Amino acid sequence: RNERNAIIQHGTMTMIRRQVLEQVGGWAEWSITEDAELGLRVFEHGLEATYIPRSYGRGLMPDTFLDYKKQRFRWAYGAIQILKRHAGRLFRFGSPLTPGQRYHFIAGWLPWLADGLNLLFNLAAMSWSLAMINYPHRIDPPLMIFSALPLTLFTFKIAKLVHLYRTRVGANLRQTLAAALAGLALTHTIGIAVVSG
Repeated sequence: RNERNAIIQHGTMTMIRRQVLEQVGGWAEWSITEDAELGLRVFEHGLEATYIPRSYGRGLMPDTFLDYKKQRFRWAYGAIQILKRHAGRLFRFGSPLTPGQRYHFIAGWLPWLADGLNLLFNLAAMSWSLAMINYPHRIDPPLMIFSALPLTLFTFKIAKLVHLYRTRVGANLRQTLAAALAGLALTHTIGIAVVSG
């Protein structure tokens, strides 16, 4: 992302020049994730961001699972807000954003969208199951293709998580499984955030 000038800005330990902040119109009070939205506007104005691999301070992690859940809801909901507001510049040719910038922003938020789709598939599966129970002679089991898609998405998500945590983060097996469990525990929360957004 740094090489493509496509860093998704996060508020903790981000420094921005006051002149740039004023040039792009300041913080977006309408956005629940104003830091990421600001970073996108910086790129839309043709400006640059740089990653510096040095820590200038420390941020706080959520202390409890409830706080972690609230944080993830906010991030997913905010991503959808930004996607809706900036859709023209993210999806249209002739945008001030480069193809690499558009790719990284959209790809960075696709996992949130996948959880939203998964929620809808789960609701449809539960509705179909109830219909089969109530009307067994009229409603047949769904075609295998309808079951294959959610199972494939789930398998891909777990495989990706295990691969990234083991190779990029350097987590051991126990840490990787704990991260997978925490992530899966929030799938419903993120799905609700995406659908709400």
